[in-house]
Amino acid sequence: MVRQRLNLASSPERNERVQGSPFLYPLWVPHDPSVALPGPPKTDQPFDLHIDALHYIPNNATIAKVTGQFKDSGLSHLPPIVAFPLLQSPARNPEFRYRAAIDEGVPARMNSNTRLVFHVHTIDADSGDLILLGSCVMTAFNVQGELNVGGFQLKLRPGLLTDGPLSLALSSLEQPTTVPCCTLLIRLLPHTQMLVPPPNYWKGYYFTEGAKPSNSELGIISTFQKDHRFPELVLDMVVRLTEKQQN
Repeated sequence: MVRQRLNLASSPERNERVQGSPFLYPLWVPHDPSVALPGPPKTDQPFDLHIDALHYIPNNATIAKVTGQFKDSGLSHLPPIVAFPLLQSPARNPEFRYRAAIDEGVPARMNSNTRLVFHVHTIDADSGDLILLGSCVMTAFNVQGELNVGGFQLKLRPGLLTDGPLSLALSSLEQPTTVPCCTLLIRLLPHTQMLVPPPNYWKGYYFTEGAKPSNSELGIISTFQKDHRFPELVLDMVVRLTEKQQN
């Protein structure tokens, strides 16, 4: 079997937040309604998509990448979404610095029914194969045709979201089966020339209501925090995978 490989984003600086403990992320933080958000762009105005982090990947996961695309956008020039983790970010909670400028400089109107579909892949710890960890989907605009600005914490669902109308229906956001504990953090913002760094998760910036962990998930996360065998950094995970493939 031919094994697929993941390319990884490197970071010039070690993330100080992961020094000492890889579990500096809280279990879950509710959204703070007092957080100020920018004015929302319309469907004919440029905006930026940011992929910020994955929280609490499962034990069989190693190195994760996020892919995705815009569905039913009415535009043909949009590139696919591909984001790789920072090597110096926590292996259990990998961070990304991905930004895509959408429709920059193109005077075209995006369909107000546009949906963002994300897939998270990882290298399986046992087989070494590239597998699908889960998927999620959200609408890009509200009913007024304004961008859903802000940060969003999305639960992953098992399986691949395909092109069919049923698989991308809004009801798919509410199906009960989820990947335990694992969530994706993204932001939708008006376009800027400079990268807007991700906010501190503790501040309550992200809309998190749909990602609140259950009691059983809280129990699973507590086992994650006690598992000192799991590599601390993404870079440590790369080293472990490399050594395993060479043995």
